[in-house]
Amino acid sequence: MSTTGRSKLGANLRARRQEIGLSQADLATLAGVHASTVGYIERGRGNPNLSVLLQLCVTLECTPAELLEGVEAGEVPPRAFSASSFVAARAAAMGTTKEPRPTRR
Repeated sequence: MSTTGRSKLGANLRARRQEIGLSQADLATLAGVHASTVGYIERGRGNPNLSVLLQLCVTLECTPAELLEGVEAGEVPPRAFSASSFVAARAAAMGTTKEPRPTRR
């Protein structure tokens, strides 16, 4: 997520948290995340994974769409490379020819 997108997410998170009267520490405790995580996200420095985002939403009784309101699709950068290409690049860097394991379906 771009800096602008993270800032919007952080502002939305802070507004919702304050709206229901929780401190950052209270939100972190109730959501089961580290207290610094909430602060980083609110300041636009943190980029929460889906699990953390959902934990915050459940605690704040809102939807991910509400927290992501104003974040444009173009503000989320595309994935630089896939996991399988990472494994192949790591193997090449280590001098092995190990192929990535097939993906389970």
